[in-house]
Parts: sequence; C-alpha cells; structure tokens
Amino acid sequence: MFKKTKKKLRIGVIYYALVRRNKKDGIGNKAIIPKQTFSLEILKMPDYLPRPDSVFDLWVADFIEYSTKHRNELGLTDNEAAELQKARNAWSHAFARHQSAQEAARLATEDKEQKRGAVEQAIRKYVRVIQARPATTNQQRRGLGITPKPDEPEGEKKVHPAAFPGGELNIIGY
Repeated sequence: MFKKTKKKLRIGVIYYALVRRNKKDGIGNKAIIPKQTFSLEILKMPDYLPRPDSVFDLWVADFIEYSTKHRNELGLTDNEAAELQKARNAWSHAFARHQSAQEAARLATEDKEQKRGAVEQAIRKYVRVIQARPATTNQQRRGLGITPKPDEPEGEKKVHPAAFPGGELNIIGY
C-alpha cells in the first residue's frame, strides 16, 4: 500500500506541474517549469515543499490563494494571512529578478559567443597575411603567439634581398 501511495504522490506532483505549466505567476510572468522537474529523482521530496523553484512558486501561489480564501476555517488571523502574503510577494519579486538575471546571462553569453566568433575570424584572416609575408620572423610569430615556421633557424633570419637595395643581409639574434 505504501508503494502505491508513493506512486500516486509522484504522479500527482507531475500532474500538478503539467496542469500549471501554461498559467502565469502572480506578477504576470509566464511560469517556466524546467525539463528536469519531471525526473523521478528530483520529485523525491523529504517534505511537502517542491524543490524546483518554478514548481515551488506555483505551489506557493496556490497555498496563499487557498489560505487567504479560507483563513477563518484554517484558524488564521488577518495579520497572519497578511504576513504570508508579504513573504510570498518578497519571494515572487526575488524569483522574478532571478529569472530576469538568468535570461540576461543567457543573452550575454550568446552575444559573447557571437563577438568571439567575429574576432576569431578577423584574427585568422590577418594571421594568414602575416604568415604569408616573407619578412615575418619566427620571433615575431612567437611574440604574436602563432605557429612559427619549422624551416627557419632559431637565431638567424635571412632578410629578403628586395628589402635592402645593397644585396643580401644576415641578421644574427633577431
């Protein structure tokens, strides 16, 4: 019998999350229920309060609505009902700010990735130009952090004769 009750509880929580999926929260934001909410591991709660914030937010809204409507039958005073509502309002505003911050972080990440792609493309373009330039030395390549040419000796670089009208010039240690 305990297993059957436990199974009904799991199904009830899933049903609750599915029924509430398209409803709006108290401040007009569409409720977001993450996919992981439906994992049976997450639904194993040690008490009656749901763990995922989005499901908790919906649960709190229903709790406050019911307790306010039936406060006399539940033995709550007006002050106690007002205290519950005040706590719910503080939670709702904090949760909305959290969701906005998460969305802003997601958008900032997308923007960062787009800008990184653009700078990578520009750098690769000019690295090809620099690598193809005959006068570029391995020391310069190492300074830029790009791949040095394997056929150039470490300490000596022959400068292209067209660079100096007097003929060929060897530079040692450059």
